[in-house]
Amino acid sequence: MSAALKIRQLRLKKKKSLRELSLYLGVAVTTYRAWEMGRKIPSNALKKIAEYHHVTVGYLLGQENNDHEAIRRAIYYVEEGLELMKSTLN
Repeated sequence: MSAALKIRQLRLKKKKSLRELSLYLGVAVTTYRAWEMGRKIPSNALKKIAEYHHVTVGYLLGQENNDHEAIRRAIYYVEEGLELMKSTLN
């Protein structure tokens, strides 16, 4: 999925208008609309969009499948490590 489609889906999921996101980012509505339609998104804007939606830039760029999945996986490995530590202490 493209970054353009992801930022559109994230915006719609939060029920935000193009105007609300463009105001947050400090860009014209037409600029934000162009990003959602596939125009290249500047890296500084991509970072702010990711922060707004609580995702990583990697997720927006398709380098990660799902932020929540990555977090769950990290938690699993931490818990496994804690269990291993507990078993060695007993």
